[in-house]
Amino acid sequence: MTPSVRRGPEPAGLIALALLAADQLTKLIVMQSGETLTAGPMTVGALVNRSGVLGLPLSNALLIAAGFMIVLGIAVLLARTPRPSVRLGLWLLLAGAVGNTIDRLLYGGALDIVAIGPSSHFNLADIWILLGGLALLLAVWRKDGGG
Repeated sequence: MTPSVRRGPEPAGLIALALLAADQLTKLIVMQSGETLTAGPMTVGALVNRSGVLGLPLSNALLIAAGFMIVLGIAVLLARTPRPSVRLGLWLLLAGAVGNTIDRLLYGGALDIVAIGPSSHFNLADIWILLGGLALLLAVWRKDGGG
């Protein structure tokens, strides 16, 4: 009988947890400071974004439900996906989706803290989603099956 191998936490999962914590901590700091800082075209301050992706006028309840469904879908994919490069992308997407869903539950919308110009507002969760999508595209493009 072979001894069972006990696996510890997945490094990408721990990184995703740290990224989620960074997202929520930066939002908390900006919210509690109550200040808005401006440097050229960039502004750092709290803005509750009550719309959906690309400004679509969707209800917060619908976006919360979508957030939970996305998180569940990513969790299922993580359970079924062995490729490390795909898993990294999924973990990044998960960190971002959880971060923005928490915002919608707490603030009634995604809490954007950075603006570049008048129409580009985002937060760290949005960056994690972007990086996760790019990681998945790269993993699919590589098609090597190994990572």
